Amino acid sequence: MLTTTYRMNDEINAFPSKRFYNGQLLTDISSAYRRINYTVLPEKNADILDKECPEVFVDLRHCDMTTYCQPEAEIIAELVVESIRCRIDPKDIAIIAPYRAQIHLIKNAIEDLIEDKSVVKGIFIDTVERIQGQERDLVIFSLTTSSLKHAVEKADFFFLPQRLNVALTRAKCKRIIVGSSYLFNSKSNNSEIQKSIDVFTDFYNSTCVIQISVDVTDDLF
Repeated sequence: MLTTTYRMNDEINAFPSKRFYNGQLLTDISSAYRRINYTVLPEKNADILDKECPEVFVDLRHCDMTTYCQPEAEIIAELVVESIRCRIDPKDIAIIAPYRAQIHLIKNAIEDLIEDKSVVKGIFIDTVERIQGQERDLVIFSLTTSSLKHAVEKADFFFLPQRLNVALTRAKCKRIIVGSSYLFNSKSNNSEIQKSIDVFTDFYNSTCVIQISVDVTDDLF
């Protein structure tokens, strides 16, 4: 395996190196201290977008979401708009999610806030599989699911460690995960599935968590 990454900065690389590469994947000095370059400093959601905090977990604490989650789509759209206001090139932004239903929600939420459709087209918005082999300065990963039943039933897909590894290793400067800590209450009697769930839980426990309360009502779905 390659033992040096020139893509990720030191904080973004820390968990993937420890969990997936036995601590052997090291960040080259040229990228170790790289930070996202805002020409204008963030105002809205400044704590989430803080350039000195390269990896953040935004915990919306929702529950019972399956393949789409409107609150995640809405906060992601806000983060994208603010990032672009801070002069981040749309082509340097990627948004990924496990499900196409969530991708459609996110695209719609962004289009509701950005009139210029050419700007939206410049942003990579697609599933985790489609970003494999690519990289962006800012990557936002929508976990989407918070239904324990759904997550465990789809564990071979949702909790696949290789997919998590791909999602976590695409960012160069800033990685934002948007999800719900409720998800990490998932349990399985299948030892292999539980091992995969534990990888996700370990990742959550390693992150800088910012909690945001959202009002999820039935009429959204």
